[in-house]
Amino acid sequence: MNDWSPKFLREWAQLQQEHPGVRLYALVDAAQDPRVYPGLVDEAVDSCLFAEHIGDEISRNGPHLVSVPLAGPHGLREDSPYWVLINQLATLKPCIQLMASDWAYAELLTALRQASQVRLPDGDEMVLALWDPAILATLVACAEDTSLHVPGPALTRRQIHALLRPVRAWWYWNRHGLLLRLNIPPVTQIAAPDAALTPGTDSAPFHLAQVQVDMLVEASVPDHLLQHLRINHPQLLHSIPESQHYSQMELHLREARQHGLRGMRDLLNFICAALIFGPRFDSDPAVLSVLAQVRNKTLTMSEAMQAFPS
Repeated sequence: MNDWSPKFLREWAQLQQEHPGVRLYALVDAAQDPRVYPGLVDEAVDSCLFAEHIGDEISRNGPHLVSVPLAGPHGLREDSPYWVLINQLATLKPCIQLMASDWAYAELLTALRQASQVRLPDGDEMVLALWDPAILATLVACAEDTSLHVPGPALTRRQIHALLRPVRAWWYWNRHGLLLRLNIPPVTQIAAPDAALTPGTDSAPFHLAQVQVDMLVEASVPDHLLQHLRINHPQLLHSIPESQHYSQMELHLREARQHGLRGMRDLLNFICAALIFGPRFDSDPAVLSVLAQVRNKTLTMSEAMQAFPS
């Protein structure tokens, strides 16, 4: 196992001592890497978090709950396909999370399916991507996670309790490839929802207030921008190690916000310019002059793309 394993093994061993019979599960996202399905997923088991009758193609490329086999040292089979793939993928792609729970598989799967169904302020329903570590951590907050674009928590305290109630521990790898563990608050610490988040409730599906929706939308912006660049302008990322793509995107996104930019087109133009100019973006007088006009709203970002020096 990789260098994240000592931390995890210590915490898992302690959980087994404190809660005999606790079970280990993995929440995996096949959309992030095709090796997840069927590498970690038993195709004979109903394991997809999406609703029933969605079709085989969507199911294969969706999120799945899998039961991790336990045997050998520390109760883990380090040579099993689960751990081989975890070592290969977990620190590089947001495709695997680990969960410790006393609940049986079917009960936990049902709870996660219910928690992923949320109702928006206008009454529409949508699927909440719990299997995305950045969304999960934004929902409940993790003080140790410096990679989060929106620190959270986006959920109320009661909603957090409802989401985390089935688990003893929940680990995820953040966008920097670090293994982190969510804080599972005791029931005695659950208070009334914050006034700013009313009318959030802890019922299933969760009813989200507009401020909660806005937080989740903003949390996903760095990934949307990065995906666009990878598809349409991959040459701008060639000189940047893949492990630094997200942090670079998040850095330039914050800078764009400081210039008052909000629309996706403006954000993309700003980030493209930052990547094209590199160090000159923060030091070239001609570039800085154009950026000052953008910040003062005397130039739009589209006009700035034409005004930048060649």
